[in-house]
Amino acid sequence: FQRCVITLHDTLQRHTIALAHEAGTQADYHDEAYATGTLWLNRYQNEINKLTKNFTVIRWDEWLSHADFTSTKDKILSEITKDKNYASLFEQSIAEYLARVTRRLEDPSAFDELRAKQLCYDYLIEECAVLCLQPTTGCEFEIYAGTHNAAMNETRKRFVHNDRPNLIRSVSIGFNYRPDLAPQKFSLSNHR
Repeated sequence: FQRCVITLHDTLQRHTIALAHEAGTQADYHDEAYATGTLWLNRYQNEINKLTKNFTVIRWDEWLSHADFTSTKDKILSEITKDKNYASLFEQSIAEYLARVTRRLEDPSAFDELRAKQLCYDYLIEECAVLCLQPTTGCEFEIYAGTHNAAMNETRKRFVHNDRPNLIRSVSIGFNYRPDLAPQKFSLSNHR
């Protein structure tokens, strides 16, 4: 590659961290998510340096402070309000994710589904807004672990590929299934 941009989704994970706890908003877990991102960067810095001489790491907070982040997010929210089909893709994507989460819970009776849906919605809106901003990097491809959900795919069609069809084409990578590893189990716990 002539150049590489690594988007570190570190503080985006504040939503997921909040989801694993009974209380708190995503804002309550920002520092924990940021610290985890810093640990990841420190652990893999030597490998990142080997990728290319021309690379950039963009941490999630940089995307959140991007000059066009708020207007892009508002554009997506407006489209959701206007188009029921687009809105249903967000609902479907959230339902699929929460089905996976609740299967891993030791005690799903304590799970606050309304709070979880809001956390997932906020996460997905944020991720879709950043997806729309990624063409500003000039990258032709995006390598993404797994596959994008239906809401992200439709967002890409509506807001990215219409304007810039040759930028940020998605390349999915997968990881081998390990039957010898037990599924992760999460319990809801108080954070503070």
